[in-house]
Amino acid sequence: MAEFRHILANFHELLQTKTNGGAAAARNFGLAKAKGDYICFIDADDEIKETFFERLLSRMKDNVALVSVGILEKYLKLGTEDYKFCTATPRRNEGETNRHYALRNLLQSGELYSAVTKIYRGDIIRKNKLRFDETMNFGEDTKFVLRYLGSFSDDYQIAFIPEPLYIYNYGTKTSTVSKSALDWKNWQRSYINIKNWYLEGEKNPDKLLLKKFLARYRISHKLAIARSDLKFKEQTKYASPFSLIGSKMLLFAKDKWG
Repeated sequence: MAEFRHILANFHELLQTKTNGGAAAARNFGLAKAKGDYICFIDADDEIKETFFERLLSRMKDNVALVSVGILEKYLKLGTEDYKFCTATPRRNEGETNRHYALRNLLQSGELYSAVTKIYRGDIIRKNKLRFDETMNFGEDTKFVLRYLGSFSDDYQIAFIPEPLYIYNYGTKTSTVSKSALDWKNWQRSYINIKNWYLEGEKNPDKLLLKKFLARYRISHKLAIARSDLKFKEQTKYASPFSLIGSKMLLFAKDKWG
């Protein structure tokens, strides 16, 4: 803890971009300047618990390349809260590659979708010149995380801390469901990126897992539309009324019974 406080005490440089180019551009600007051993991303409208960095660093051992924590989701307009990724995460199976494990995690729990809630090794990012894809306005987080995971050997581990140390605030201007999440073409492009990443490095790809993942993406797309602030008639421009009604029922059941 004393060492961690020393690190914070020596943090003194605040960088600011000249123009607002979006999250990907801002993160790339920071990555170009970063020189430290470890790197984290925190969205501007989110919060972190006081022990966030301390807990992440405590798990970043020599054989660990990535650590991820749980999330406290605050729905500001509703005045409700929810916890995500706060139960034990299934570990990587013996003989399972990091690529296969990552795809399985995305399908089963989804902890590896977002670039936030995590700590990365700076040397791995710099060695592989990893950056966010600024041409994407959807799925760029996942693309970065997967490129990072694909840049080190299976000797490294991925660790999880099932504690809500990252606070995601829903209801701010930037946390609402964006239009980019309503268009299936964006989901499809993201899926193709993930599929290609998996196939290019997996010697024995699991085609059934990929099919399940595509089905999961289709469901998530419908849920994103149903969760948006658009009126129902406007939502039907992106999905059929029948699928939207089913999605809204799922969301209602989740909010009511968890």
